[in-house]
Amino acid sequence: MRMLFGPAPVHVCGTEPLVSRVIAGLHADGRPARLVAPDQLATLKPSHVQTLILADPPDAADLIAAFAVRSQQVRSRFRPGSTRLILMHAADPPPVLPDLNLDERLRLETFAVESRAARALLRRWPLHLGLDPLFGQRPHLLLAGFGIPVNAFLVQALRLIQYGDARPLVTLLSEDPVPLAAQIGSAYPQAGQVAELRFGTLAAPPLDGCLLYTSR
Repeated sequence: MRMLFGPAPVHVCGTEPLVSRVIAGLHADGRPARLVAPDQLATLKPSHVQTLILADPPDAADLIAAFAVRSQQVRSRFRPGSTRLILMHAADPPPVLPDLNLDERLRLETFAVESRAARALLRRWPLHLGLDPLFGQRPHLLLAGFGIPVNAFLVQALRLIQYGDARPLVTLLSEDPVPLAAQIGSAYPQAGQVAELRFGTLAAPPLDGCLLYTSR
């Protein structure tokens, strides 16, 4: 049946601009995709859905709970398999979800967009391309500004930043470094065991003793 009619579409429900980017990425990968409005999920039969992506929708917990209840119904004899439900959320940790009575008919996965993006970025441009010490200096990573994606990038970088015996230095610059230092220390208390963390302002970065290399 699947070979005759082609691959089943991936159903995508969520908020812009993420939902459009997910659909565009599926199409670029040769996968059919179908946009589903949040109010349409109530009429969507789980037995007709192989993959459902919830792209950071509002009230994600309620949507998942309602879909899980319907998935408990008897599935079509023509497609007795399970539904893969992927919840895309902005950053770790994932949102609190209800206690679901899941079985083999529904497989729930979470997908942190920022963490996945940081991993993809560091695969494309590994830290060692710019951090390998040329003359014995210790590795130094400088993060200027601390917007939404930088937090996920910092976590991934700390997992990859070790180079031999040298203890790396990570400098984080922001408009107000004091609350940032408290935030990092509370969220990642073991970060200081991986690297020396230094905080400063964008206007006066603490770069004494650091060698800066630029390319023209």
